[in-house]
Amino acid sequence: MDTIEPGVDFAEEISRAVATCKVLLAVIGPNWLTEADERGRRRLDDPDDIVRLEIEAALARDVRVIPILVEGAVMPGRQDLPESLAGLARRNALFIRHESFRYDAGRLVTTIERVLATSPSTGIVPQSPPTTDAAALIVPDAHNVRPDGNALGEAVQKGPERVRGDRARVTRLIGDAERIAQSITSERSKASALAQVAGALAATDPDRATQLTADAERIAQSITSVTSKELALTEVAGALAATDPDRAERIAQSITSWHSKELALTEVAKALAATDPDRAERIAQPAVSSRSAAALVRVAKALAANDPDRAELIAQSIIDGRSRASALVRVAGALAATDPDRAERIAQSITNGRSKVSALVRIAKA
Repeated sequence: MDTIEPGVDFAEEISRAVATCKVLLAVIGPNWLTEADERGRRRLDDPDDIVRLEIEAALARDVRVIPILVEGAVMPGRQDLPESLAGLARRNALFIRHESFRYDAGRLVTTIERVLATSPSTGIVPQSPPTTDAAALIVPDAHNVRPDGNALGEAVQKGPERVRGDRARVTRLIGDAERIAQSITSERSKASALAQVAGALAATDPDRATQLTADAERIAQSITSVTSKELALTEVAGALAATDPDRAERIAQSITSWHSKELALTEVAKALAATDPDRAERIAQPAVSSRSAAALVRVAKALAANDPDRAELIAQSIIDGRSRASALVRVAGALAATDPDRAERIAQSITNGRSKVSALVRIAKA
């Protein structure tokens, strides 16, 4: 707000700023849903709340919105949010935890850079100052990230490239992460943390990664509470999905609760979408929730350039309306440069107005 000139409509200024960004981080603490203003009204119910305006603008423009869960917060459900923020409930979240901060922050930075690597750089976008439980951080450019004092600031500003290029630092950081993981007393958290370390070691020390993976699975399987056990197995499968999809799928299939199994399988499918779309589709297709639909969106996007017929078929098969529209937007965008007539036909078939506009604009810009 300090960067907005006096007399300027801050809502319009926020909208313009968000329109130029590629990633928005929605930092969610344990009181994010219930935080009230000085009149006792829930902040999220105020249409002029800064954080709400930023997230609304990002969702409306198909900006990548990443929920960041801190201090043990959980993702809000669609029913807990104003209608204009309902889409946030379907966004896959990242956890930032004290005991695994460096690893978690590294994952976040890698995700941001991956998104920005496929997009042209833009200028720095003004940011509203984060509060304890509600913040929306706009990330415009990989070279100009300015968290302005947020807890993620140091990790984001340094970026992963410097770490990746320093083998001694990588070894030390992973060693620190493993020691912290081994010291965690909560079985569920320990299993998840060990699986994350195993994923980080998969390329450089596969034997150690295999051992840690086995330890993580053993700890998760030993939990007596059925609910906690399934949550732990879900987290272990999710952590292993990118580096050991075979084991991740096996763990996911061992979960008895359909909801938890679907969540775990969806993570595996999402991780495989770009490298093995056939398998990803097989894993994601039986489920019908918006989570599994997110995996099919990725599969459709991965196939769009080389197999547009199949990509469109997968997109049209998605039951969740918003996810189907999102997939069709991506397929149309992938075809825009090579087959604009087909891209336009796909865009015109989208029934969601906002998504249709997004697709048409992408085609026009191609």
